[in-house]
Amino acid sequence: MAAGYRTDAASLLDFFRKRSLTDARRKDCLAVIRQLGSGVFEERKEARKDLTATGPVVIPLLREALKVDDRELVKLAEACIQDITAANPLVPLAAARLLLQAEPEESIPVLLDYLVYTASHWETDDFLRLMVATCPAPEKVHPRLSEALSDSAAARRGAAAFYPRPEGHRRSSRRRWKASR
Repeated sequence: MAAGYRTDAASLLDFFRKRSLTDARRKDCLAVIRQLGSGVFEERKEARKDLTATGPVVIPLLREALKVDDRELVKLAEACIQDITAANPLVPLAAARLLLQAEPEESIPVLLDYLVYTASHWETDDFLRLMVATCPAPEKVHPRLSEALSDSAAARRGAAAFYPRPEGHRRSSRRRWKASR
C-alpha cells in the first residue's frame, strides 16, 4: 500500500476505471450534482463529499453546473472544483507507472480512457511520456491504440498518434492526428 492506495494490478486498474466516466456513471454524477442544490443540508454535504471523492473526472460536469440559477448549487460546485484541484496530481501518475509495470497490455485501454479526464495538459503529457517509455511491445500495435486514432476525444487520438508504432506507421498516424485537430 502506498499513499493510502493498494498497489496490486487489479486495484490500480480499478483506480483508473473509477476516474473515467461511462454513460451510466455520467448520469449518476449529474444526479449527485443536482443534490448540491437540495434543501436538505445532509444531502448537500453527502453530495459534495461524493463528488470530491470522484475526482477530476467530474470537473467538466461541475463547470456546467456553475451556469445554473441555484446559488447554493453553484457555491458547492465551486467548492468541489477547488477541493478536487487541490489534490495531489502525482498520485495518478505514480499509479500509472506501477500499473504499466504490472500489467502493460491491460493497462493501455484503461489509461487511454483516463487521459480524457486528466486535470491538466501537463498531466496528459506526463502520461503520454510514461506510456511511451514503458511501451510493452513497440513492434506490435495494441488494438485499442488503432481504434483511438479515430476516437472523438482529442486526448485519445493524440495518445494513439504519439505512441510508438512499427517502422513506417508512426509518422502517418501523427499526420492524421494533427489534421483532425
